[in-house]
Amino acid sequence: SSPVRTVRFVQGSATAPPEALRSLGSFDVALSGWGTTSAIPDLRPGEGRQLQFLAELCRRAPRLLNVVSSENNFLGPQARFREIRRRRAAAVGEDAARLDAELRLATSEGSFYYEVNNEEYFYSAVSPRVEERRLRAAGFRDVDVRACNVASFRDLLASPRLARLERAVLKLVDGNQHLRLQLLLTRLAE
Repeated sequence: SSPVRTVRFVQGSATAPPEALRSLGSFDVALSGWGTTSAIPDLRPGEGRQLQFLAELCRRAPRLLNVVSSENNFLGPQARFREIRRRRAAAVGEDAARLDAELRLATSEGSFYYEVNNEEYFYSAVSPRVEERRLRAAGFRDVDVRACNVASFRDLLASPRLARLERAVLKLVDGNQHLRLQLLLTRLAE
């Protein structure tokens, strides 16, 4: 007989500490959904919360499927926040305070905010080289970074079918209906 596999979906918080993962136990594979670790901001400049979460995931599972945003997504917002960080480095007084307010948590290289439906979301983009280094630093030994296809927010906004699917998946995740979610994802994969 084949081994029993258990799937658990965990919904987190951008301000939770990495130690929050410890109560989950261990897994064969951890899946960090599209941008999950990339959407974890440093609450204080330079604290490295993304790396801390990756290291904690490495202690929970020997393998990780981590879907991140590459440097070729959201080029406009990335350039805007890169310029704000450049100006902030030389600013003092009121100018520094104004730029800090504009940056919010986007203080590290590659971090930025982007807008979807009049809401702003934090994100940080990484190159494949940087992501490989980050995963190795977290403790993962067998690292293979590849490009993948995912439905972007633009796709979701343009396609009523994708938007309905997105709402259905989120409703099942939010409702803690894991078996129904597994069934839906299995049917989609067939």
